[in-house]
Amino acid sequence: MQNENKSNLTTNVPLKKQRIILTTDAFIEKSCDTLFSTQKFLNKSATFWSPFLESIFHEFLANQPIYKSSIFRGVTTSHQFLTGVYDFCFTKIKRGNEICIEWLIYDFTEFYQIQINYQQLFQIQEIEKHNLLV
Repeated sequence: MQNENKSNLTTNVPLKKQRIILTTDAFIEKSCDTLFSTQKFLNKSATFWSPFLESIFHEFLANQPIYKSSIFRGVTTSHQFLTGVYDFCFTKIKRGNEICIEWLIYDFTEFYQIQINYQQLFQIQEIEKHNLLV
């Protein structure tokens, strides 16, 4: 992925991301807090406040090889602290003797909105073209 100071090459949308390190119990060990503050979540498992994470965490932890990433694109969230469309990348990593989960959250809200607008425009043009042919 790109540095957060660079733009997405296809749309010139600034890329924003957050890196969170989770314990094997899904507690936040470390976060850069770029997209949202994790301070109020430090004493809660991330599976408690993230339904998406809850749905994949135990399976990921049990079956994911170390240093192999799983990417989930276009995840729509509606949390008060994080509203938009994101790509999530999870990697099981080793820090010292501990296994941890690196969770990268890439904010592609603007990019996906551009794609939706383009698709809608294309569909309208196709409908209008079809109506002219009938």
